[in-house]
Amino acid sequence: MCAGLLLLVALVAAVWYAYPRSRPGSVRAWQGAPGPGGIAEPASWDLADPGQAYSYNYDLMARVISAEAEGEPYVGQVAVGAVILNRVQHPHFPKTIPGVIFEPDAFTAVSQGTIWFPPTSSSMRAAQDALAGWDPTGGALYYYNPAKATNWWITTRRFLVQIGSHIFFR
Repeated sequence: MCAGLLLLVALVAAVWYAYPRSRPGSVRAWQGAPGPGGIAEPASWDLADPGQAYSYNYDLMARVISAEAEGEPYVGQVAVGAVILNRVQHPHFPKTIPGVIFEPDAFTAVSQGTIWFPPTSSSMRAAQDALAGWDPTGGALYYYNPAKATNWWITTRRFLVQIGSHIFFR
């Protein structure tokens, strides 16, 4: 069973990296801050390659949130989703949600295969809130749980906030 799951993860990763990614699509997410006339201004999120639906990106985010922030408070789950979107907008990271999520060694959930477990209902809501523009981290690009991981490199980053067990950095 475990070997079959690892084979499936390796196959999905191979297909992902072989898929041509020349023209990103976009989906609009609402910032929440009213603009002229009291209407919220949309933010353009570069989410997927052509042919990939919004639901694919939403599902991937929900799965990462579920696996990475299991047992965390709801705001901490939204924060993990916000980190994914902050990376999409940052020039040093891939420009799509799948590109950020499947970047080698970026998320433990991908490395360990737990991304393929069904997402929880709260992680699905958290993905929606993150896509709608809620960023409780203040622009974090990285996070980690010091009780589960040790990484000297993270200490070279600027601390932003701690939410639940995760510490968020820029």
